[in-house]
Amino acid sequence: MSLEETLAALFDAKLAPLRAELQLVTAELAAVRRAPHEQLAEEVLTVPEGAREAKVSTKTIRAACAAGAIQAHKPAGCAEWRFTRAALLAWLNPSPSTARPKGPVVDSDAGPRQAVAKIVRGTR
Repeated sequence: MSLEETLAALFDAKLAPLRAELQLVTAELAAVRRAPHEQLAEEVLTVPEGAREAKVSTKTIRAACAAGAIQAHKPAGCAEWRFTRAALLAWLNPSPSTARPKGPVVDSDAGPRQAVAKIVRGTR
């Protein structure tokens, strides 16, 4: 056996496990790319990860978790919030039925009520 053949055999022996691992990782990445978005929604995120994805500060995420706006919890023995990607997305894009109005609530009956009050008081 020549030196080149010996070196090639040694390299093949050392690289075989790495090739197998690379094939496994490649297959997993391909599966994730094919996987529907809903499977990723169950991924658990930390505050910094959620802040990066939402493009907001970690302070904003912590406040939203503490206020209950993001469905989150603190696992036993952990000081930091944990939440799913789905909870973060629900906070970022609230459905119309759960969306809270922004700003002060406008009373649509205020005009007629004020007019009646003026008439009752005798003023215009």
